[in-house]
Amino acid sequence: MSQSLLDEARIKLLQLQAEVARLKSSVASAESRLALKQAERNRAARNLARTQLLAPFAGSINAVEAQVGDYVTPGEVIVELIDISSLDLYVEVRGNVAQSLQQGDTVDVVVDGLALPGKVVALQIDPDPVTFTHALRVRVAGVAVRPGQVAQVRLPLRKLSKVTAVPVTAVLYDEGQTFVFRLDGDRLVMVAVVLGERVGELQVVRRGINASDRIVTHNVSALSDGQQVRMLADQPAVE
Repeated sequence: MSQSLLDEARIKLLQLQAEVARLKSSVASAESRLALKQAERNRAARNLARTQLLAPFAGSINAVEAQVGDYVTPGEVIVELIDISSLDLYVEVRGNVAQSLQQGDTVDVVVDGLALPGKVVALQIDPDPVTFTHALRVRVAGVAVRPGQVAQVRLPLRKLSKVTAVPVTAVLYDEGQTFVFRLDGDRLVMVAVVLGERVGELQVVRRGINASDRIVTHNVSALSDGQQVRMLADQPAVE
């Protein structure tokens, strides 16, 4: 082989070696480029998913808070979605009523004269520190009712037996204490009493009077202890 052919072959070899090195470098950087492309693809997929609002439940749109072209931020309320297949009635009850209820109980809910079955879905165990009432939530089917209607709920009460009760108008409240006026002969005796539950227009009296006592039931704020009176009619005590 002549020297010129040998030099040409060496030059060709160097060129081929350079091409091999370039191809090896391209293969080595292909994985990083592929990772960048995959990251761009994932970012595009996330942006595409953010263009749609997926409802967590099936319902009806009640309000739309944004329009096409508005700038919004993550967490901003865009659509108000409601499910009217079932509605919740919120009430606040006294402690004695809360004691007779449990979560899951069935109660009657009256809407426009129509009685519907309701289910107790939530009951606040610890009362409100201001009102001393317990929050109660009753769920009813939304077939015959609509949101915003006024409803009444009939709640079961603890049965009271062999208790003494007087009309609520017979109780005098004075400086944090409760009194009733008992008739002793022809004079009134102001008796301190301990009250129990109130049932409608009747007030249960736990201690202070007996069922056989004669009690003044009206206008007690105008009376005084030891006042002389004349009885016109005898009304039996309520048990």
